[in-house]
Formats: sequence, C-alpha cells, structure tokens
Amino acid sequence: KEKFKGVNIACYPKTSSLHLKKIAVSCAANFFISTGFLAAFSLAIIIPDYKMTMSQLTTAITGIGALILTVYIDPMISRSIDVRSENSVWLENVYSILIGKILSYFIAAIVFLNLYLCYLT
Repeated sequence: KEKFKGVNIACYPKTSSLHLKKIAVSCAANFFISTGFLAAFSLAIIIPDYKMTMSQLTTAITGIGALILTVYIDPMISRSIDVRSENSVWLENVYSILIGKILSYFIAAIVFLNLYLCYLT
C-alpha cells in the first residue's frame, strides 16, 4: 500500500500561474448560481405583468450555473486530485476557482447595486 502524502498548502501559486480560463468559467458559474433568485425576482418587480413567469426563471438561471459547474469545474478538480499531480498544480486549480468565486460575488454586487440604484431613481 502507498503511504498518504500530506498536501503542502504553504506554497502559494504565483499570479502568472493561475489560469484565466478557469477563473472566468468559475466566475460565470458562481455568478449564475449566486444570483438566480435575485435576478428572477428583480425581473418580477420590473415586469409586474409576468410575475409568476419571472419567478420561475430562478430554476433556469441557477441551472445554467449548476450545468457549468458540473460539466467543467467538478471534473477538472476531481481529475487533478485523482492523478496525484504535484501540489502546485492542484493548488493552482483550487486557487483559480476560489478567485473566480470571489470575483463573481463582487461582480454580482456591483451589477445588482447599479440595477437597484438606477431602478429606484
């Protein structure tokens, strides 16, 4: 049997080693997942004649993010863990996804803050 090797998380990847494609895909997936309810109910407020239709869009908006997450991000992470590649490759993937997730929350906050400020004034 192989001995378990611990993961050295003390090594931080360089900014140049992070993958922009993985950051962008993670950002898009988490943007759709985190803003599904807010986007659908915001549309229901803006278009009151179709309240029920717009509120049902929650599933579709969240589903887009879940589909991206399931098709691209989850297999990539599980592959990098299963291959037992170097710690730096695994950590670069994790950090890329983490940065994409944080970036998606900032973008969502800016988009909806602008939407509500423009809609209220």
